[in-house]
Amino acid sequence: MLVVALLTLGAAAPRAVAGPNANGTLLLHAQEGITWCQDTASYCGQSGLPDCSQIDARVNGSQRTIIFALAAFPPDGLPRMKAVTFGLDYEDGRVLLVGSGSCADFELTDSGWPGPGTGTSLTWDAARVGLMNEVYWFAGYSYYAPVPSAFALTPNPTQGGYFGDDSVPALLDPIAAFGVLGFDQPGFVACPTVPTVAGACCAADGSCVVRTPESCAESGGVYQGDGTDCVPNPCTPVPGACCLLDGSCIHTTEAECAQQDGIWNGWATLCAEAECPARGACCSVEGQCVVVTETDCLAQGDAYQGDGSNCDPSPCGPLSGACCLPSQECVPLSRADCEAQDGVWSYHGVPCEEFDCPSLGACCTWEGSCRVAYESVCQGAGEIYQGDGTSCDPNPCPRNCNLAPVVRWENRPSAKPQFAPHRLRGTPGGEGVNRGGVLILHAESALAYTDDGSDYCGQATLASCDDAVTRHDGLASTVIFALAAFAENSTPRVAGVSFGLSYGNCVVLEDWGACADFEVPTAGWPETGEGTALAWSSARTTLITEVYWFAAYTYEGRLDGMSLIEHPTQGAVFADDRVPAVIDPVQRLGSFGFGQDGVAPCPSDLSIDGACCRLDGTCMLASSQECINQQGTYAGDWTICPVEPCLPRGACCVAEICSIQTEEECLVNGGAFQGIGTDCLPSPCVTTIGCQPGAVSGTRGGEPRSVGPGEGVLIPESRGTGCGTLSMNADGQYENGIGWSYGGVRPPYFGAFAECYQGGDEVCSLVLDLTQTGSHFDDSIDAYLWDSDGTCPGNVIAVQFGYVPSSIAYWPSVSRHTVNFNQFVPGEFWAGYWGNWPGQYVPFYVAVDLDGFGGCPVTNIAPGLGYATGWQNASVVWGPMKALGIGVEMNQMPVPIQAASWGRVKALYGK
Repeated sequence: MLVVALLTLGAAAPRAVAGPNANGTLLLHAQEGITWCQDTASYCGQSGLPDCSQIDARVNGSQRTIIFALAAFPPDGLPRMKAVTFGLDYEDGRVLLVGSGSCADFELTDSGWPGPGTGTSLTWDAARVGLMNEVYWFAGYSYYAPVPSAFALTPNPTQGGYFGDDSVPALLDPIAAFGVLGFDQPGFVACPTVPTVAGACCAADGSCVVRTPESCAESGGVYQGDGTDCVPNPCTPVPGACCLLDGSCIHTTEAECAQQDGIWNGWATLCAEAECPARGACCSVEGQCVVVTETDCLAQGDAYQGDGSNCDPSPCGPLSGACCLPSQECVPLSRADCEAQDGVWSYHGVPCEEFDCPSLGACCTWEGSCRVAYESVCQGAGEIYQGDGTSCDPNPCPRNCNLAPVVRWENRPSAKPQFAPHRLRGTPGGEGVNRGGVLILHAESALAYTDDGSDYCGQATLASCDDAVTRHDGLASTVIFALAAFAENSTPRVAGVSFGLSYGNCVVLEDWGACADFEVPTAGWPETGEGTALAWSSARTTLITEVYWFAAYTYEGRLDGMSLIEHPTQGAVFADDRVPAVIDPVQRLGSFGFGQDGVAPCPSDLSIDGACCRLDGTCMLASSQECINQQGTYAGDWTICPVEPCLPRGACCVAEICSIQTEEECLVNGGAFQGIGTDCLPSPCVTTIGCQPGAVSGTRGGEPRSVGPGEGVLIPESRGTGCGTLSMNADGQYENGIGWSYGGVRPPYFGAFAECYQGGDEVCSLVLDLTQTGSHFDDSIDAYLWDSDGTCPGNVIAVQFGYVPSSIAYWPSVSRHTVNFNQFVPGEFWAGYWGNWPGQYVPFYVAVDLDGFGGCPVTNIAPGLGYATGWQNASVVWGPMKALGIGVEMNQMPVPIQAASWGRVKALYGK
């Protein structure tokens, strides 16, 4: 009966010029008040729209939305709709449908429905006589939000777009117009009118929609005439401007432009109106290759390979720097080659003559084995460093139980079906929706393990990675979850994951289970060193996702631990639900301790780019922090170039204060303009900027970092230890935070920060006001007290090694931390710290006071960074500042040095 009804509609019925359904339209409406649920069979009857005026044809963001297709008829119409035929058009991969359903009694669909370019035909037992009738519902979302995309109704690709009435044979009225739902852009609402003249409307990209002449013109389309149809499609795409690598321009299609590494300007754009700067391959110091303009490449301190060059094949290779091998021999190697040999790397371009190799020591694994290694190599492998100069003879690692490393159930049934290993294959990139994700281990202390074959998936209650429990004390088994964690500003879609497992001989693994729909483990899983690969039938989209669970304890309650590691053949990766899948590496892997702490490396917020107006008036795409580092003006996340107005600016000196202004603004403010493109780093306004006359060498790069301007607030309860009287040169209200990264941090204490004070008694603690942006994972500092050489820190008086600040506040909050000292200090002295993270990104920052009563903020600048080497005023690098968040507690009231400029500081020392 269904087939007969639809065949009657599509073939046997005569077409009517004006039947009862004449001038009806088919609309799309987003019902954002309904929450989509996978278990709901149908949403028909829930649109609740009385008329076309309340149609919502736009959805912002990536939330799953219920979308209704509705048949609408003119206010004076008397419809009798018994059948309808229509199709869909959208870009597969940008718009994703997760559910759909008919609101009719019978349906006949094309193969592949509801995919783009397919159609369906519907009939009802009794004719629909309302002016607004539900036809179909869809559940979908935009995969790349906020990038604009669209979901459109079209004629059925084989039967056209028609309404059929309940006559025998049926009278067919063409659907007068089809609606379009916009994702992060306006849609098209085709409300019916009488009379309405409509026809095919061709867009520049070759797509076709039936519209009125007026709406077609408003959309920039080309009207094909009254009564024309989109089946077959009468439209052809209009070529657009394509900027090639050498700066030339051609008119072609988007696909052909991409094949030539061109920049596509859009359909129907003209080369005469396109700006096409020459571009080429740009090599970073790590050997990564991107195609950019020469100006953009050089602005990042990278090496431009020439106009017209490209990255296929890549002309780049990682640059070498001093590498200390485990033999303590220093050789020039790339960072990757150095770390592959368990070496400690300096920075690119640093010769061995300028790099002092650190000390070696015994390094213990949780399994009880011992090796001699550098501290950073030992800790980077999740092992325990025993101290500089310690030895493995005798073995200082008494943790080996000499037992079988795992207790496994005999004949234990597989908890999950397997899937073909190729399901985790895809396109490597590291820039997919799962980028930046981590895998951590977390114990549910309130969850008691029982050996009755229970599955513990769904019972993890962890809401934030920061609250992960990575330690278990006691003899009984505990349930430990492996969880995928993603940054707050990410939108993960995890359809697959692979990882491995490692644990010491004291660990007894009693039970385990996958929290996915499919699993392919290696032959020995879950023995130490083995791995497994998992997949879900639908992508996991939460920021915390259960991946696996284990039940384990340690023999006789001994100290030991387990770690997540890379899968022995597939690595540690996340796969999304695209076809083919995009593969993102797991950023960091967690560990778990029995009788000792493990590590949960929580994810950092993802970098989001936007348009940045540079000092010379040009525009580039960069993150907000990158834009700030170049003293640019950030237009906002997701914005694109060009930005109007993007005015040329430069450094403006008003007395000794430097700020970035246009030349006109500078003159109005009574300042001295330093020229277009000049900046305040270093400040051209400070007449005495040095602490020492160190030589300038190298090229300035991305080593100096800051959290960016803001209003940082010290948490109110912060005072100090109370061991003595607190003295701070900062006023406690901070406006920035600064730190060194990569080559800016080198032994013995290049990259250190310090403030000066008046002594004469005992320093009982160093006080540090710190902040972070989410990169701190148990990173340590060395706390120092120096005497004064008259203008800057001199000889070391005392040092405390390996202090790890805990619970550092996130910017714009600032937290106070103290390091205990019991050290007499004579006369003038300096207090500060050195961050122990050579060659790494800065994990936390010292707070900066820009407008307080003043102090003497200095930093020890490493050679080869493009600044004067040695102790210098921090204003040389980060611009004018009054003081750093570094203070002391003393048993006798110290007198902090007050200074409004570095010249005044020097005067205090008689210079």
